[in-house]
Formats: sequence, structure tokens, C-alpha cells
Amino acid sequence: MFRKIVLGASISFVLFYAALGAGLGPFSSKIFQYARENGGKYGTKLMDPRYESVRLASWNAVEWGGISARFKSLRKGSLLEEKVFRLQADRVRLKLLNFFTGRCRIEAEGVELLLEKGTAHPRVPGRLAGDMSYEFRLDLVHPGIARKQIRELFRAFSSLVHEGMIAGKLEFRGNSAFSIKGKTFEAVLFSEPAGPQTRLVMEPGSIRNVALVLGDSLTPSEIDLLSQHPFLAPRLFEIQDYVREKAETLNAQGKASSKDAYKHILWSYLLTREYGPDFAKVVTDAHENGSATNTAADHKMDFNNNIVGRRYALSGIPESGLLSRMLQDPSVIQHPE
Repeated sequence: MFRKIVLGASISFVLFYAALGAGLGPFSSKIFQYARENGGKYGTKLMDPRYESVRLASWNAVEWGGISARFKSLRKGSLLEEKVFRLQADRVRLKLLNFFTGRCRIEAEGVELLLEKGTAHPRVPGRLAGDMSYEFRLDLVHPGIARKQIRELFRAFSSLVHEGMIAGKLEFRGNSAFSIKGKTFEAVLFSEPAGPQTRLVMEPGSIRNVALVLGDSLTPSEIDLLSQHPFLAPRLFEIQDYVREKAETLNAQGKASSKDAYKHILWSYLLTREYGPDFAKVVTDAHENGSATNTAADHKMDFNNNIVGRRYALSGIPESGLLSRMLQDPSVIQHPE
């Protein structure tokens, strides 16, 4: 009896893969159609998905060659909102690792994510390239469960694009390119576990190189923070650079009684407007807590003025009114006490 079951399963398995090999074109078309019709539900509108070739790479793997697509981010409040990207990959392989548990892996080589011409902005990387693999489960017996798992797969990759985090095990190694003040930078990216999730990380050495070119002095805590937020790092550098130039200009004009006070208020204000008060506090605290040169009085002044900046942002004060407001505000500490 056991032999008959094994033989029957083996014959079914061979017939299944023979049929799959003959119907890979329609199978691929259905996958791309589903992605195009349902991507918008997860914050990503997929457009013009194409592939040049498809084949059975082995008894347990399907491989597509020359994949390309365009997609538009629809997630409200995201740094990528309304940005249009072109996705390209030399090869994408879908491999079944365990038939009984449904464990699968997507392997992609030569992946490149490009901001389309005319949509580039220093807030996001202009290009991201590398190789990746990602494991997930797909129930091969129950279609209803499989559909739910496919939806979760779309949601996971949408989270990766928008937040740099994905549920499960991802392996990635590559680089990103972005532009600040007309200067182009390249940074190494890699993946690392973060509890049940995986996050993309920017190599600390790449961050130090960017800071050196821009003339920024970063604390170890700031480097660690930027490293763990690779998609936010370009914009955070840009804000810091803008604040420094603005404070130096006002100081040269003799308009600010305290350049340092204005700098911290403006920095905290801009961070709060863009990311909210909680993340703004995380960023400014990383600067203060990692500083080895500030005195206790310096820290007291900076922490206080960072709070003032967040309060101004939440109160809706326009940036043009910050200077006059801080000069009249008794809660602002103008100089270390």
C-alpha cells in the first residue's frame, strides 16, 4: 500500500512539472496580472511588467530572465509618495525548498531600482542595486490559504520599499546612490536581522564619507541612527546641512543673538514637521547623547531648545517667524548657563 502511495505521488509530481513546463507562459502572465491588479492595495501601483524569458531552472525552480516594470508609490505620508521607479532584474528565481511545508525562496540577481528621470529628489535614493533572496511559505494544498499568503508577500515587499523593513528572512547586499546639493554619493547597503523582521542597513563607513564631504560632525549615536534608516539618511543629511547654512547666514548678518540656539530650534522644528515629534526627538537626542565635547550646561541648553523647536512646529508657526518668536520667548536658552 505504501509503495502504491509513493508511486502515485511520484507520477503526479512528474506530470505536474511537465504541465508546468508547458504552461509557464500563461502561469507567468497570471502572476504579473495579479501583481498589476492588486499592488495598489498595498501602496504600490505596478505598471508595464515584462519578462524576456521563463524556464524551469531545475525540478523545483522557475526562472524568469530580463524582468522589468515601473511602479508608483501610493502610500500616503511616505517619503516615496507619488514617486515613479523602474525595477529591473537580470534573473528572478522562484524555488520550492520543501513541498510538505510550502517553504519557498525568491532569488533575484542584478536587481536595480531607479527613480525615473524627472522625479529625482534628495529625500530618497536615486538608485538601489544588488542581489537578494527572501524566504516565505506558500500552501500548495489549500488555494484559499495560498491567496492569503500571496497577499502577505505583496504587503511585505511594499513595507521593504517604503520602510526598509520586511517580515521574515531577507538577504541583500548592494548599494544606493543619492544626490545632495548637486553632489552624488554612493553608500553600501546590506540586510541584518531585527527580531522577526529583517531591515536594510547603510554601512557606517559610507555614512562617515558622506558626512566628511558635507562637513558634518556626527556622533557615534547619529551614525548608528542613520545606518538603521538608510532611506531616511539622505533627507536627514539634507536637513542638517540646510540648518547649518541658515544659522551661519543669520549669524553673519547679526540677526541671531545665539547661532547655536537658533540652529537647534530650527533643526528640531524641521524634523518635527517632516517626521513628527517622536522621531525628531530620537534624532536630536542621538546628537546630544553621543557628544563628548559638550558641557552639562551645553546639553541643558540644547535639550531645552530642541523641545522649543518641536513645540513651535506643533503650534503651526511658519519657518519665517521662528527667529522673531525665539528672540521674544523666555523659554529659549540663548547661551549656556
